[in-house]
Amino acid sequence: MPIKSLEPYLFDLKTVTNYPLDVLKNATIGIEAEHYLSRLLTPRKEPNLEAIGGFPMTLKALMEADFKVFEELNITPVFVFPGLKTVDQFDYYKEPELLQYEKNFKRIWEEKSTRDHFNESFRDSSTPLALRPIMADFMSLLESKGVSFIVAPYFAWVELHYLLTQDLIHCIFGSTDGLLIEGVDKFIFSMELESSQFKYVKRSSTLRKLNLTSKQFRDISMCVGNGFQPYSLNIFPHIPSAPTFPSLHEYVLNGGSVYNSLLGLPNGDRFMEIFQKGCASLDFTPVLKVNGRVELLQTDSDASFLSSVSASPAATSSTASPDPPSDPSKRIPNDLHEVIGQRLPDELFFYQSVGLTALELSETLIHGTQVERLPLDMAVTPLYQRLITEDESLEMRGKTLNLFANSLNRYYQFKKLRLATFFNGSQEYEIVQRMTPPLFLKLKPLLIRHTTARSFQLTSFLSGMSAEFLEDNVVAKADEEGARISTSYEVISTGLLRTLYVYGFLTENDYKLTEWGQVLPQVSRSVNVETLLLLLIFFKRFQSLKADDILQPTDFKTTNAQFKNAAIFISKILSLKPLTKLNPVSYLYKVHKPLLQFRSVLSKLSSYASDLITTNIIALELLNHDDLDKFQRDNKAWRKLATEIPFKKSLPNVLLGIIAQEYLETYLLDLDSTKAAAHVNESPIKNVHDNPVQEFLKSLKFVKQVIALVRTLLEKKLLTVDEAFKTMIDSSEELILKLESETQPEIV
Repeated sequence: MPIKSLEPYLFDLKTVTNYPLDVLKNATIGIEAEHYLSRLLTPRKEPNLEAIGGFPMTLKALMEADFKVFEELNITPVFVFPGLKTVDQFDYYKEPELLQYEKNFKRIWEEKSTRDHFNESFRDSSTPLALRPIMADFMSLLESKGVSFIVAPYFAWVELHYLLTQDLIHCIFGSTDGLLIEGVDKFIFSMELESSQFKYVKRSSTLRKLNLTSKQFRDISMCVGNGFQPYSLNIFPHIPSAPTFPSLHEYVLNGGSVYNSLLGLPNGDRFMEIFQKGCASLDFTPVLKVNGRVELLQTDSDASFLSSVSASPAATSSTASPDPPSDPSKRIPNDLHEVIGQRLPDELFFYQSVGLTALELSETLIHGTQVERLPLDMAVTPLYQRLITEDESLEMRGKTLNLFANSLNRYYQFKKLRLATFFNGSQEYEIVQRMTPPLFLKLKPLLIRHTTARSFQLTSFLSGMSAEFLEDNVVAKADEEGARISTSYEVISTGLLRTLYVYGFLTENDYKLTEWGQVLPQVSRSVNVETLLLLLIFFKRFQSLKADDILQPTDFKTTNAQFKNAAIFISKILSLKPLTKLNPVSYLYKVHKPLLQFRSVLSKLSSYASDLITTNIIALELLNHDDLDKFQRDNKAWRKLATEIPFKKSLPNVLLGIIAQEYLETYLLDLDSTKAAAHVNESPIKNVHDNPVQEFLKSLKFVKQVIALVRTLLEKKLLTVDEAFKTMIDSSEELILKLESETQPEIV
């Protein structure tokens, strides 16, 4: 997040300079990933992105255009992502009131619900694109292009600064937060590849034009909020609106002092604490260094991390800390943990750096709280609330955290944890992560060995899931010490199998498939295996369902009572399936909040599954030496492994569900498929796909597979539903058969 309200001010003061792009020929550029995405996807581009969810539709095409220019100029990009939240950043998301971006989202949703073609963006200039929901997708795209990336321990800008000091990069492309870093005098602020130029900001020139000292600039920035400190601190209580950078700049130029004003505030201790923590975050946040350690930038330790176990005098002297600086403001605070949080192992930060991330779990352990705020749709359905707060969900979260904590310091294994929800006000729940014996001991015997498979494929994994496979390829004896794994397939398969065990797809004592587990091969035959597996986990989690759990809320418009529920069910199921050959356009047509609300439930369930699989893999790496290639993989191999983990990517957008709803609303008027197809093909939804009707009709095969799965679960008496649910399934199958009989040539 850049320094609030500074960017337009810099352009007004003409402190940003243009340069021709070929100046960067043959350079290695460190790129702040969050800033890059925000510059590429400004609020005017894809204004409905938050209303349909998923990965931005135009981003891949925009990035490919950038990478083509990089290749022509022999520019090597290195993307740096932000890592864990510091104490203030985390506390900011624990505010009981709506945050500013949530207020924006609420207001826009209210406008969209009353106006069909309201296209104001959910994001404004002060609300950057949310990175975490699409972080794995972005990394996967970078990996497919052979582009390097790093996930910093904490702040991307501090890691970029370190890379620059080590001559690992030649320059930095980042946000205005870089003006706060004294060691970086100039950096690239934006690249305009179409005009073959870039804009850069020079720190010394900017401060001179602003007529501010470094300290004054920092004081103002920490008051208005920035990437290191998210709060806006109102130092003028008599003025209701928060101060802006221009207003505080004028105040300082007229002799005012931000720091003195903070000191003079009545009951201003909290503001002063936030201000000081922001300054400390800027000065003392650790970075991942080339020696493998996560250390403060000021710490001079060039030796390999392996030298710390050596008893030689040379090793001792090389790792000795330098004398403390004479300037008191630069001395490392004794209570730095109150600024950045408690310490995690360097090895865990390494896995984080290559994309094997468990950011929310790490933050839960560090800060003692798991935070759940409103989803993108800014509403909480009964099903969503059950998924977050029911005892079964809290128990599963406790198991995930037990597995994660058991691989870390003993302190975390006994730390009291809680869930804090901020749906309507705040509510707290206890998370019990202390278990005897630890969950890892039950999972340890499960190791999948496969001598030929290398890359992980979910289809092949599930298709072979049988009693014979478990007997032949899975080590299920704790005393079988010779068992080892090495390939990415074996590591990911082991993590997934252990996850399925925790979910109850394997029996507890003898590791055989339960009745739920026997359904897994059926899932492998789907046209969209990962989505159907997610739905199986959904039904496993909610074994008792009513039709309204799926159908409500809805905005489907029809008078056809026979097929209304079927049409809603089909539309919601297809809202989980991606469109093939999605056109890179900015979607400006209708949005349907109920489709997004259904997606929100499955998206949260997917993130829980991803966390559990990732935790199993991290625990496997941290706690034992079963992975023979652990010390042999290079960063590229680790990054490839991380991008193959199931459920790591975000769910697709709901556009296929919107196409289905548009088609079915027209079709149910008089059961005329020709008229329905014409309506869809003449509507603006046609822009997102060359043949949306054919895509919808082909995708009905997936809905049939979902219906088949439900019928299997009902036959095995694994699922308990009401009569309305059964009627919904029957009528959905009937409607699909009717559509297929009328449109068979079009499907082919």
